[in-house]
Amino acid sequence: MKDAKVVDDERSDLRRRLAEAEETLRAIRSGEIDAIVVEGEANPAVYTLKGAADPYRLLVEQMAEGALTVSSKGVILYCNAAFARMIGRPRERLVGSVVSDLIVPRLDRPQLTEFLESTARGREIELQADSGETIHAYVSSAFLTIDNELLHCLVVTNLTHQELRILHEAIVGSSPDGICSLKADGTIASWNAAAVDLFGYSSREAIGNSVCMLFPAELCREVGEILRRVLQGEVVRDDFKCVTKSGAGVDVSLGLSPIIADDKSAIVVIARDITDRKTLEGELRDAGRRKDEFIATLAHELRNPLAPLRNGLYVLSKLHKTGDATQPVHEMMERQVNHLVRLVDDLMDVSRISRGKISLKKEPSDLGAAIRQAAEMTRELVEANELELKLMLAEEPLTLDADPARIAQVFSNLLDNAAKYTHAGGRVEIFSESRDGQAIVTVADTGIGIPAEMLPRVFDLFTQMGGAFERSRGGIGIGLALVRDIVRLHGGDVEAHSDGVGLGSRFVVRLPLATAPAVQANFSSGMRKALSSHRVLVIEDNLDVADSFALLLKTLGATVQVANDGAHGLEAFADLRPDLVFVDLGMPDMNGYETARRIRERPGGKDVTLIALSGWGGADARKRTEECGCDRHLVKPVEIQELEKILESSQITNTH
Repeated sequence: MKDAKVVDDERSDLRRRLAEAEETLRAIRSGEIDAIVVEGEANPAVYTLKGAADPYRLLVEQMAEGALTVSSKGVILYCNAAFARMIGRPRERLVGSVVSDLIVPRLDRPQLTEFLESTARGREIELQADSGETIHAYVSSAFLTIDNELLHCLVVTNLTHQELRILHEAIVGSSPDGICSLKADGTIASWNAAAVDLFGYSSREAIGNSVCMLFPAELCREVGEILRRVLQGEVVRDDFKCVTKSGAGVDVSLGLSPIIADDKSAIVVIARDITDRKTLEGELRDAGRRKDEFIATLAHELRNPLAPLRNGLYVLSKLHKTGDATQPVHEMMERQVNHLVRLVDDLMDVSRISRGKISLKKEPSDLGAAIRQAAEMTRELVEANELELKLMLAEEPLTLDADPARIAQVFSNLLDNAAKYTHAGGRVEIFSESRDGQAIVTVADTGIGIPAEMLPRVFDLFTQMGGAFERSRGGIGIGLALVRDIVRLHGGDVEAHSDGVGLGSRFVVRLPLATAPAVQANFSSGMRKALSSHRVLVIEDNLDVADSFALLLKTLGATVQVANDGAHGLEAFADLRPDLVFVDLGMPDMNGYETARRIRERPGGKDVTLIALSGWGGADARKRTEECGCDRHLVKPVEIQELEKILESSQITNTH
């Protein structure tokens, strides 16, 4: 049995070793030591603690959840980077603060104690971020005792972000549009179900590959440039022809937007299949093209019957004696034929503008002269409707860089529209001024006005006012559409105003002024003295057009011969040796282009004035007539004044 002294020594040694063990444990917990040396019977063993702890420290730092250590009094002793980001405050400012200050509502001391104890079972709380955002979070904890002090190790999960992430994943997953995210280098990082359906690549096949695999090889450089722009903050939206896994092309509308998360740049791409839209657009373009072709063809076909009517009326006008009882009837017929000709001209212009084939012959032009010509063109309608027409033009000349005939057409259409929709006894006014480098012309009337709901559509093609009076005024709804298009082609704009039904209307045209002085345009409509020194050959397959045109030329004093096809025209050319040849372009068998070429090849053919007749007046038709050797291109029905100009032109001489 050990004596008392030995027992006391052993107890003292045990207490010393226990104290050393406790101190070692404290040092281990606090991280003050990196290794333990254990002395044994053999050599001492060294155990490194730092290496064992590092993986756990690294794990806590890289956790997506927030982690923090809190004292029993609620003082934050440690927090990881995720918690600092969650609250939006640097870690050095969080450490030492009281956790109850971050909880909504703020907890007093008893509530804090209850809260810390309850976290062992897990609970939901509301945290207040420095940005003012309220964060719905779930907190769980474990306890740790160091130096007889109870510490709470809390793990905080941001439920707000988690809920948003779940919602985001649900939205992306159920979206009918293909959605993917790209890394900064263009590598696909995510790929939803709709993208699988659209492009044919599974998520496994797409993720990790370059987005360039969705485009033809020749577009890869362009795609790279687009990604660069997006990473710089630009949002790009455009249509592309993409390539599916099978190699088939697919029309896709792409939207690319920049995103920044955790200081890393990325791109989100939304892809929508627009195959059906492209198909519909193609069908609409085809329908529009067919409509334009129909309008052009209709206008062309209407010109042929109008030509002999106008020719015949002119001949009859020369036969009438002043005071003849049929003169009013003749004048009425002439007005209506002229109205039909204008409608056909408008149809042709609509077709040309819609196809982008109208050409302007711009020159420095006097706006006042064009307006006066328009007023003259409309005077018969104004007088027939018993209206007062008043012109109040700027005193100083207003010069435009414009096609004078087209500008006159603009104001003629506006005046015609005002005259048609104003009751007898009403007033139509047109006045001009210059302001801020623009010519401003207002055409006002005291007519039926325009309903408010019609104002946005008044310049649309084929738009007409409703009501019996309005429909009785005639028209097919293209005059104002032409006004808008011609004004826009001149760099101007036009607006319609009305205070309501029965309160009249105002149309305001703005056109840019030019600096060069105007060329005096000759708008004269007076008849010229006919000449009788010309031998004229008419080659036209339509008998009525040919005979009436020949009769008109004879009335003007010319010697005329008619041939009804190209072959007989060549024979007649050899017999007559004419000064002037009119040749219709649309003849069967040998058309007018070929006939004109062959005339130029015949003896004397190089000296004759060769003029094409056609229902087509577009740039393409005029170019073809020029290429086949024609000097002029006239559109049926031929204006009498234009015909007289040709007959008295100094270029035409009788050399035989």
